[in-house]
Amino acid sequence: MELRTVNKVKDNLEVGNSFRQNFPAEKLEKRVRLTTNDITPEIQALIDTNIEKLVEIFGTPESPKDSLVFHGTGYYHYDFSNKYFDSNSVDTNDIPIRSVLLGILEKGLAPSYDPWLPGISVNTTSLTKNYFYALWYADKNSTEQFKWNYGNPNDWFNFFLADTLKAEFEMSPKELFEKRNRIKGFGENVRKEDKFKGNKLQSWIAPVSLEALRTKRSIDLLKIKSDIKDNFGCILVYDESPVEKFKMEVGNSHEIRTTKTLSSFPEAILVPLDDISKLKEHFRGTIIPIEAVNAYLSKFPFKFLTKRN
Repeated sequence: MELRTVNKVKDNLEVGNSFRQNFPAEKLEKRVRLTTNDITPEIQALIDTNIEKLVEIFGTPESPKDSLVFHGTGYYHYDFSNKYFDSNSVDTNDIPIRSVLLGILEKGLAPSYDPWLPGISVNTTSLTKNYFYALWYADKNSTEQFKWNYGNPNDWFNFFLADTLKAEFEMSPKELFEKRNRIKGFGENVRKEDKFKGNKLQSWIAPVSLEALRTKRSIDLLKIKSDIKDNFGCILVYDESPVEKFKMEVGNSHEIRTTKTLSSFPEAILVPLDDISKLKEHFRGTIIPIEAVNAYLSKFPFKFLTKRN
C-alpha cells in the first residue's frame, strides 16, 4: 500500500483512537455501528446500479468471495523516495507529481522499498485480503472524504495494527510503543536488560523507528491526508491465486507481500464516485464507486471483514 503522496498533517481531521489503545474486533464493531450513517437513497441507488459487479467481485453476504487481494493507493503521488515524508517540512513545490495509477495501468503494479520492512534485500508490494485495510490507504490519498463510509477508516486501521501485534507478538499497541521508546536514538542498541533483545520484535522495531517513524508520531500517521490538488484514493482488486507470495517475519496476519510485478489489468478498480469519469478513458475494465463497495460490504458478516490470513 502507498502513502507517498499524502503526508500533510491535518490537525482538524476527526481521528480515531490512538495507536496505543487495545482494539479488539468487538470494540471496532461497536464503534463502526455508532459512527456509520444510514444508507441514503443515493447510496442505495449506487448499490443497485452496480449490484452485478459487486456480486461478481465480492460475492454475497451469505457467501462472501474469499479469493481477492486489495492494494490501496492514490491517483497522484509525489515522486519522492520516502513515501512517509512530512510535506510540512519539505518544499513540495520542488517535487514533481506523477500519476501512479496510470503508471500501474501501463506497466503493472511493481514492488518498491518499504521502510516498514527494513533489513530485507528485495522490494515488495503490499496486498491485503481485508478490504477495509486497503481502504485506509485510499482514504489517506484522497483530498476529499468519501460520500459514505462504514465507520471511521482510522478505527479500521487501528484494529488491524492491534490485531497483528496480538497475533504475532502477543502484546498490545501500548506495550509495543513502550518498547519502541526504550530504543535509544531510534535504532541504536536496546538496554541490555531488555528481554526482547535479539528476537524478531526488537530486530523489526529498531530500524522501523529509524526509517518510518523518525519524523512522525504515531498519531500523525492517522491524521495525514493528501495535499495534492484533486488527488483521490483508489483500490486495485486482484485475484489472489496467481500471486507469488513473499514470506515476511512480521506482518503476515493482515498483509500479503509479493516481489513480483502484478498485472496492469486488475480484476477491478474502486474509486470515489466523483472521480470515475477521470478513470474511464484509461481503464476499460470493471470500475465501481468506493461508496457503493463500502455500503455493500456493511451488510457482510463482521468476522469476515476482520479475518486474518
